[in-house]
Amino acid sequence: MTESELNTLLSTDSGITAITTRVTNGELPEGETLPAVTFEFVSDRPVNTLKGDTGHAYNRYTINVWASNGDELDQLEAAVRTAMSTQIRLSRLPLHEPKESIYRIALDYSISN
Repeated sequence: MTESELNTLLSTDSGITAITTRVTNGELPEGETLPAVTFEFVSDRPVNTLKGDTGHAYNRYTINVWASNGDELDQLEAAVRTAMSTQIRLSRLPLHEPKESIYRIALDYSISN
C-alpha cells in the first residue's frame, strides 16, 4: 500500500468519517479541531532474497488518533483499527495530555508495498 492509498483508506472509511473528516499526512496542524487522524512514514524494512533486494518492503507507519475526551478517542481508535484490520499492527502507545484536553493514541503498522 502506498502513502497515497493509506491516505485514501483513512479519509474515506465510513467508520472514520462518521467521527471525523480531518485526516492529515504529517503533524497535526496547530489549533486543529479534534477529533482528527494523522499518519506518518517511519521507516521501511526491505524484502531481500539470496539474490538481493526484491524491490518490495514493509513500510512502517504511525497512525495517530486524536480526540478531546476519552470516549471520543475510544470510538475513533476502534474505527481506525477496523479500517486497518488487514494490516499488521506492531504497537499501541497512549500519549494523552489530559491537562490540555488532548487524548492521543499512536498505532504503529507494518504495511507491505
